[in-house]
Amino acid sequence: MVAMGLTTFDRRLGGFLAGRYRIDEVRPGDSVDSSFVATHLDSGRRVLLVEMKEELAAGWERVLETAHPHLATPFEVLLIGAGRAVIVLEAPGGPDLERVLAGGCPLDATIAVDLALALASALASLHEKGTVHGLVRPSAVVMAEARGPVLGAAPAAPNPDPYRAPESAGGSAAMGDDLWAIAAILHRAATGAVPPTAGYPGPEDSGLHQSLPTPLADWLATALGPGPRRPATAADLVDSLEACRRRLIGDTTPPLDPAELPTSGGALWRRGGAVVLFGIIAGGVAAWVAYGGAAPMAPPAPVLTSASPVSPSSPGPVASVVPARSASGETPRPAVSEAGDAGRVGQGGAGPEEDGGTSAESIPVEEDLETCVQRQFPEGSFRKSVDLEPLCTTTDPRRGAWLLRIAVVKAGGRGAATPAMDIWSRMGPYGMAGFSVVRAACCPSAAPIQLPVLRGCPPLTPIVEDLGRASVKAEPIEPVLERYAQNLRCQFAHGNGYAFELRRPPDELQEAAFHRLLEARRVR
Repeated sequence: MVAMGLTTFDRRLGGFLAGRYRIDEVRPGDSVDSSFVATHLDSGRRVLLVEMKEELAAGWERVLETAHPHLATPFEVLLIGAGRAVIVLEAPGGPDLERVLAGGCPLDATIAVDLALALASALASLHEKGTVHGLVRPSAVVMAEARGPVLGAAPAAPNPDPYRAPESAGGSAAMGDDLWAIAAILHRAATGAVPPTAGYPGPEDSGLHQSLPTPLADWLATALGPGPRRPATAADLVDSLEACRRRLIGDTTPPLDPAELPTSGGALWRRGGAVVLFGIIAGGVAAWVAYGGAAPMAPPAPVLTSASPVSPSSPGPVASVVPARSASGETPRPAVSEAGDAGRVGQGGAGPEEDGGTSAESIPVEEDLETCVQRQFPEGSFRKSVDLEPLCTTTDPRRGAWLLRIAVVKAGGRGAATPAMDIWSRMGPYGMAGFSVVRAACCPSAAPIQLPVLRGCPPLTPIVEDLGRASVKAEPIEPVLERYAQNLRCQFAHGNGYAFELRRPPDELQEAAFHRLLEARRVR
């Protein structure tokens, strides 16, 4: 690590870091005056400043170009003297996980595992470059509206710290601490309590089976157990969590229908956050464009200096995307070989009879469904085979849009972001329209779609159906698309946005992404 000099840091409200970051908020945390929300004066963008030991900050210089849907983009590392440094991170909007879990209400087991999978995939992107995060804890996780859980950083806690492995004993952070922290967060989310600082001696002695499904109880007792039994790497952590989730499917189905939720935002959080978290996590699987819709710019080159200013902005094209999680379904389906299981994109915990009781066996689909779906996206979007059968069996366009997001991410593999990923990361509420277009083209005999009819607005269902029909029959789609946008604006104005992932009215950039999908379709 080569430092080109130290920079000034006035930690007071209204003070400045390096003369270009103005302190707007001192965040409450385990350490005093060590986490701040600031404004970058040149760009006006809000950023997060986290102070830490210089030795821990040194690893972050290797990941300044890393963009991942569930990782807050690091922009700059600045040395401030006395063995201390500050990392400058993207500040996605939304509450932190500590606030969400503060009431002590446990989450649905599958949703909690999904949350841990998203965070584990973000860690994997850091560990692959040899970087230890070292500050993983609920207060470091922002539940961003468009992207789901986003791992940033938060001040370290005094010992004993339940989010560090017991063998650390206050020493330097290691990768094992990061893995332990993910397991501890999952424990907190699933049980409402932090795990014992020393962990568990074994599954039979954990007592977790009294309150958790057996697969999750066993996983937690192992990941928070004696060292040799824990996952050894972040990749192992992701694999073991995916296996745990597959075992949970069939026993625990995440609640889906937002139409049954209360309209009050406060009431949503008071219901334990399970349904809200499901929507946040599912909606953010492929959305790695920075929150706020600003035009993407290339990230700054890695630095560990105070000599030259940078302009934090949205991360540029993703260099490496690790799928946030596998939504692999283990619900039996006809004529699927065991060899195909590894590439599945399943139903997110739902059984085959969901969405109006239509089973996979009763839906005649195109002979080669995967080929048909691939033709709806730009060339190069599908690098690996995925199971797309659930797209034809689901009748809820919200779930369908979520399943298609997951399929697009998983089909892209672990290389650079694909054109389809870029399209779906920008579509927002137009994801339902995109699902309708793909489904109409590739599942001609599927059951009719269904959406709730909410107060104050005409039904959205026939408009979504008309979008799919117009795209298949090559009819003018603009009039239907205008009706779709008008209906979404109506839903938002009447307080129904919670049912359709609307945090703000639809915008032109989201509609433009839908047009890109239409233009990319390759009819043969």
